[in-house]
Amino acid sequence: MRAKTLFSLLSLIPYIVRIALSLFFLWLTLGWKARKGRKAFERQLTAEGIPKEHVKRLGRQYIKLKNDLVNAVKQSMFSGGRGFFFSFNVEENL
Repeated sequence: MRAKTLFSLLSLIPYIVRIALSLFFLWLTLGWKARKGRKAFERQLTAEGIPKEHVKRLGRQYIKLKNDLVNAVKQSMFSGGRGFFFSFNVEENL
């Protein structure tokens, strides 16, 4: 019986590795896309004549939203899916 349980646990390893790799690449892609979107947003605002310090402050909201999204996914994974849609914390005052 013990060998059967051990075999069952060992057979899960490839699936866990696959999910972990998928989540890692999702995290990398999300970071890259958020950075690319932030830079394009900042370039557009600068082209419209908005001062650089305001542009940087607005651009930081992209990073904050990405971090909130990643934290919500992590929280959802470790809390069993409870609270995913209600865990975003968006600042009202920019």
